[in-house]
Amino acid sequence: MSRRHTGFTLVELLTVIAIFSVLVAMVLPMHKDARDRARRIVCLNNVKEMCLAFEMYKQDFDGWYPLCGWGFTEEDYNAWVESGGGWGGGTYPDLGHPVGACWVDTIAPYVMAEKRMFVCPSDPDPDDFEWYCWGGETEFSKCSYAANEDIVGIDNWGNNDDEHDSGAEGRIGGDARKVKNPSRVVLIIDADHIWVNSQGSDSWDNLLDRVLLHHQNGFNAVFCDGSARWVQEGKVDEVTLNPGCLY
Repeated sequence: MSRRHTGFTLVELLTVIAIFSVLVAMVLPMHKDARDRARRIVCLNNVKEMCLAFEMYKQDFDGWYPLCGWGFTEEDYNAWVESGGGWGGGTYPDLGHPVGACWVDTIAPYVMAEKRMFVCPSDPDPDDFEWYCWGGETEFSKCSYAANEDIVGIDNWGNNDDEHDSGAEGRIGGDARKVKNPSRVVLIIDADHIWVNSQGSDSWDNLLDRVLLHHQNGFNAVFCDGSARWVQEGKVDEVTLNPGCLY
């Protein structure tokens, strides 16, 4: 009787390996895309939660956004003015609501000081965010997001009257009523700096320098109308940082 050999021939083994390699090559990009999409969703949820905290603050302070003082209070600022500093050469204007610390610290009580919310899962180095202040330090050592300084920044010399309301040179000092197009005006965004603004000759110079395009060539942002969405890099012109923007 002839003995039957069981097993694979070399050709069969090579064929199986080739098929397996093709399948792996097809599956890996799909896995990476799914992982990136999941991280993007987590990040988007983060900015939505931050926006909710901003809205709760507005309810507590008669419709005002937090007015962030970069670590110092109104009293600190006026003392600085008296010593020869200050924007515009005058005392801080009466805006009708408190001047607080950095926006991250200001909204922290509304999110139970949940520090993980301020870290994007796609940020490779969340503790490498630029932070500057004159009178104090933020309580946070990691942050993957930036607030629109033209909305919550302490100085608002440019937008004190109607003449300047549509100019990129001004800020609104937390006055939500002065946001001309809330569905397009960014409130919080992915960035490697804790602030973004539209100050300068090109209203997107600072944003493009600071924004983090680590979500499938795009970024997450939440807007002044409470909506949040992923924005592709090529569609950056569809949104703005300028609260006085009429278009």
